[in-house]
Amino acid sequence: MQKAFNIKAREFDLEATMYSGQTSQPPWHKNGKYYSELLIIDNKPSLVTIKQEDNKLHVKIESPEKVPLSEVKEKLNHIFDLKFDIEGFYDFLSSYPPLDSIVDYSRGLRLFLAKDIFECIISSITSANCSIKRWTKAIDNMKRLWGQKYTFSKGTFYSFPAPDVLANLDDDSLRLAGVGYRAKYIRKTSKRITRTKLDVMDYDEAFHLLLKFPGIGPKVADCILLYGFRKLEAFPVDVWIKKIMKHFFSVDDKHLRDFAREEFGEYAGYVQLYLYDYARKSGIFGGV
Repeated sequence: MQKAFNIKAREFDLEATMYSGQTSQPPWHKNGKYYSELLIIDNKPSLVTIKQEDNKLHVKIESPEKVPLSEVKEKLNHIFDLKFDIEGFYDFLSSYPPLDSIVDYSRGLRLFLAKDIFECIISSITSANCSIKRWTKAIDNMKRLWGQKYTFSKGTFYSFPAPDVLANLDDDSLRLAGVGYRAKYIRKTSKRITRTKLDVMDYDEAFHLLLKFPGIGPKVADCILLYGFRKLEAFPVDVWIKKIMKHFFSVDDKHLRDFAREEFGEYAGYVQLYLYDYARKSGIFGGV
């Protein structure tokens, strides 16, 4: 089955979103102006290829079986958060000095949400104290080494390995993917994570539960909740967010997360995303 259709995508920058360092997943495979990735649609492996032109996404789908196009559209709308009222967010920023100028660096940037929740959890653990280039390569390696292989006309793609697959590996094997000391955290968390129901919990309950898992501290927990479960009050804090928040606000590190949730409310996750992008692009601290 091969189909093509368009999706409305106003105020959206596909490339900026793909390469913004969000820990839901590595960027999709790029070929010219097209991006391709294996998605599971209606429990069927499907190669989805997208290209942005103006305010539309041109979508092509290839699958050995018939898949509902409505589910493909729903999946893409979710992954790129295309239903989010981003203009309302811009209005919030414009009325909130000193953040009113950061939109100019990141207009069209949206959340890049998990296509696979477990992949997001492991990606977020792997990203701790690690460059974007290194953790994205490690996740791609894990897919290639232990994921399910699927072949399409555009090439071979791999799913992310299931929790039981990673749980049954030893640390030395996991290190082959490039995860370093995080191997033991990945293995132990893989054994436990399938027994949780984070999606039905409120933010605070889910946050404190995640902190009990190996290799998950406050920053990683917030990454999982924001990019995996779209809990928009999550505010991941790393060294760059600490610097940029101190640049704009007088708040100590200990209370930074609480300050952000109180000040930014339902926009906290998006404010973090735009602040991080501002720190990377503006050169204010030498880049990220």
